[in-house]
Amino acid sequence: MKHCLLILISAFGLASSSFAAEQFWLEGKDHPELRVNVDLKTLAPDAYLKIAERMNGAVVNISTTQVIRSPRARGPRRGPGPNQPGPRGPNPFDDLFEDFFFGPFSEMPQPERRAQSLGSGFILNSAGYIVTNNHVVEQAEKVKVVLADDSEFEAKVVGRDPKTDVALLKIEPKNVSLKSVVLGDSDRMRVGEVVVAIGNPFGLSNSVTQGIVSAKERSIGAGPYDDFIQTDASINPGNSGGPLLDLQGEVIGINAAIVSSGAGGSVGIGFAIPINLAKKVLLSLRETGKVVRGRLGVLIQKVGAEHAAALKLPDKTGALVSDVQEDSPAKKAGIKVGDVVTRFDGKRIKDWHELPIAVANTPVGKKVQVEVIRDGKQMTFSVTIVELKDEEVETSTSGPVGSDRLGMTVQKLTPEMASSLDVDKNLEAVVVTEIDPNGAAYAKGIRQGDIILEVNRKRVPTVAAYKSATSKLKKGDTVLVLVKRGASTLFVAFTLP
Repeated sequence: MKHCLLILISAFGLASSSFAAEQFWLEGKDHPELRVNVDLKTLAPDAYLKIAERMNGAVVNISTTQVIRSPRARGPRRGPGPNQPGPRGPNPFDDLFEDFFFGPFSEMPQPERRAQSLGSGFILNSAGYIVTNNHVVEQAEKVKVVLADDSEFEAKVVGRDPKTDVALLKIEPKNVSLKSVVLGDSDRMRVGEVVVAIGNPFGLSNSVTQGIVSAKERSIGAGPYDDFIQTDASINPGNSGGPLLDLQGEVIGINAAIVSSGAGGSVGIGFAIPINLAKKVLLSLRETGKVVRGRLGVLIQKVGAEHAAALKLPDKTGALVSDVQEDSPAKKAGIKVGDVVTRFDGKRIKDWHELPIAVANTPVGKKVQVEVIRDGKQMTFSVTIVELKDEEVETSTSGPVGSDRLGMTVQKLTPEMASSLDVDKNLEAVVVTEIDPNGAAYAKGIRQGDIILEVNRKRVPTVAAYKSATSKLKKGDTVLVLVKRGASTLFVAFTLP
């Protein structure tokens, strides 16, 4: 789903550390000689040279070996295209075709092969801790670290965090003296500041590129904690896990992704994980090998202009709650579907993706105040964050009614239909049996097989209720439809043509 994110809202509940953070990664904090270009009023001609020299030895090449089982070839899932804002997910009838064509014979053992991949990383301290991306070492059978002097070490994966794409490795340096980085403050970086990326693009070790911070707090759909630094510094395949540095040579980000329009993915926009976000993860990985998170238990989405109009909101700020998980803190506190979260624990939620990040900095067990707008009224709820478990990542009428102004034909959801659509058989709603490809609903991503729960904030458990909610709609009206597809729900808003 383009504008929907299953949060089961989470927080970094970092265990009490038995060591000071400074002892872990800030060995250079009291050593100003490790920094370069301290006086930034006049950028010296050799500024980039100093950074390259300082970081030589601290940036490493990471190669992994993976055992890959050849997958059976399946066609792409059908559903809304990438530019359609409607709910996403497989067509509920696709599995019938897949099970027919990919039956027991396709489950025969497939040959295994070994594949190698390359990435980058940087040395955190002299004890041999190394930072990289989770996707660089995920499912790796063997991880090898190569230093600038070509010395090689087998690395142990201390811990990985797929949700933020951060991983912590460990090598045993023995008698080798390691050069480490200095971590900076990504919150202080401003759009337009010059940055330097170092890594191993295409296996070319210690390549240095330069650019600026193009934007901050970017959400690119990578995960619930998207908060990327966007840069035009050249980042290519193999740069993943390498450092993004400011002009003092301090790490302010971990290079993680590119969005490319060039052939082969070699030209594009670069994205880096803010180092302040990574610091919390690294401490937890160092202590426990994992990140303990908290759970709020809501499904949220972006507030669009049409959502704001339909919900009578003053503006488009906040996070729209499209579902509340059963037996969750949010449910127990009284938060409901249709609420718009505007403030969490005193922090204003300007954009929807800020909510999981705000919760991500809340210790598990803390009681927080959550402010919402409901039916135009400001309300406050007291919510206690609990731990998120890994496995939680949340009478029929005779025939359909005719196609309505929304361009849909619906039918009462029966227990048999609910079972085939993988939803609760006791759910009271209507299901879309036909849809006009030229209609308003189709244009917003609603598809055949989708379940309609609400129309303009009114539940539609029957066809009669659906007809009542849609019968008086006219041209120019704003419509807000709550759609369920599988385990996901989403508010879809549009204006009738």
